[in-house]
Amino acid sequence: MQMVVDFARPGIAFTTIQHAFRQVTHPMQLKQFREYVANNGNRRQKLEYVEHFLLDRFRSARNNNLPLHDLDVKRWALSEAKTENLDGFKANSYWLLNLKKRNGISSRKVTKFVSHREVVDKSIIKQTTDGFVAEAIKHIPKYKLDFVLNTDQSGFNYELPSNRTLSYEGEKATYLSVKSLNAISHSYTVMPIISAAGQLLSPVFICLQEPTGHFPITRAVFSASNVVTSCSASGKLNKSLVEY
Repeated sequence: MQMVVDFARPGIAFTTIQHAFRQVTHPMQLKQFREYVANNGNRRQKLEYVEHFLLDRFRSARNNNLPLHDLDVKRWALSEAKTENLDGFKANSYWLLNLKKRNGISSRKVTKFVSHREVVDKSIIKQTTDGFVAEAIKHIPKYKLDFVLNTDQSGFNYELPSNRTLSYEGEKATYLSVKSLNAISHSYTVMPIISAAGQLLSPVFICLQEPTGHFPITRAVFSASNVVTSCSASGKLNKSLVEY
């Protein structure tokens, strides 16, 4: 529209404008274009721009794992609407509901907390892993598949309760009974190894949790030919246990 308005100078015939811009089909459109340009677009265009602005900020915030709530989106929308001279715009609940439906946004329960360092280092980690994969692809064809091994750590809590339940609306607190509070916050780690040929190797490594980081000498540790057992204070593997 800006290009059409700049081209349609006084003295330029309408047929000349039509020839240059085939989407212009009626002289009335020139008047509308001039109004839109003077007002930085019509209301619908401004609403679309505000939505694109919000989605960009939303995407940036979630890429950095920042918390977001309805109030944040409404505040951003009102601020940008003011910048765009979008008179009469109200970031009410109905508008926000439709915005979230159009873009697949909903309130979610947080399932994992990560440190700021993890977020900052995400690009570095991706670059390192991509480099490792590229290097591994060069060497894997040199070996038989039985000698290409992959291992990964899987952590488990001793008890896995549901983190949601149906209950009565309006209650101040919703409780869930478990056999042991200690069991839902303490874990063990299993570390299996599998070959590229699809063979699960033996033994499997299991790291249990012991408060002191050592097995008590007064208690026998389960032993089996296909299991190697160790322990740590957290039930997770540290560098020395991975090397072991």
